[in-house]
Parts: sequence; C-alpha cells; structure tokens
Amino acid sequence: MTISGSLRTFSQEWGSAAEEMGFPKTRIPKKDQVTFKERAAEGSDVVIIDCLGGAPIVIGDSEALGEKIKSLVSEGHTKLVLNMENVPWIDSAGLGEIMSGYSKTKGGLTLLNLQKRVEDMLKITKLITLFKVFDDEKMAVASYGAAAAPSAEAPKDAATGP
Repeated sequence: MTISGSLRTFSQEWGSAAEEMGFPKTRIPKKDQVTFKERAAEGSDVVIIDCLGGAPIVIGDSEALGEKIKSLVSEGHTKLVLNMENVPWIDSAGLGEIMSGYSKTKGGLTLLNLQKRVEDMLKITKLITLFKVFDDEKMAVASYGAAAAPSAEAPKDAATGP
C-alpha cells in the first residue's frame, strides 16, 4: 500500500473520531489524472486524441485510454494520432494500452509530441520502432496520405519544361 493510500485509509477510518475531538476536517487530494479528449483533424478523416491534465498515463488511467481507442475504432476510426504533449511519463500499463491501440487500429496509431521520459521509455523497450512519431500535428495528420489530408499541398515539380 502506498503512503497516500495508507493516509486515505487512516483518514476514512479515524476521520469521524478526529472530528469529535475537535480536529478540523481535512481532505487528502486525489492524485492528478490524465483525461482523453478526441477531436477531428481539420479537413481529414484522422482523429486526434489529446491527453489532458499533465499527469502520467499509469495503471488506473491507462484503461480510460484503452476505452477511448476501442470506442473510436468501433465507430470506424482507424487513423488516430495520440497527442502526448502533456504526458510527463508512462508506465507499463500505459505502454500496454498504446500497444493494444496500435493493434486495434491495425497500425493506424501515430504518436505526437512525446516528452523525453516517454520517448526514452519507448526507445528502451524498442517499441519506438513500431510507431510513426512526430513533433508537428500537421505532419502527423499528413503521414496518413492524401486521403487523410485532402487540403495538403502537392509537392512542386522542379522540372516542368520539355
């Protein structure tokens, strides 16, 4: 059991007794949690999942990521970009959900804006070799090809003469 878990248990068990003795009622703050919000990439069929809250993706939160990906895939979305800009680190449960998402989308999961600790974890586990990783959202969306980004400009041909 963790220290905060022990304190929470102590607080629950002995809170009313402490109140009766005149101690003020205190609350132990809940740990930060990451939340996931999806949005459509402008002018494409790519869905971006933003990780919000500035918290790590750890056991407990990772299931929410898995459910979000599962829900999007069941709606027919298989081109997903996971924006991890606000994720300082990730544990093995989080990595497992990302791998599961990669599998569910048949390789259609791209990673965006990795923090150093997250990128290091992916490198150490060699999982980084499976994913397309970008620091720029437009590039991540464009990586799905012309159908995913119809507004993308075609490359210019330098030789247009006879």
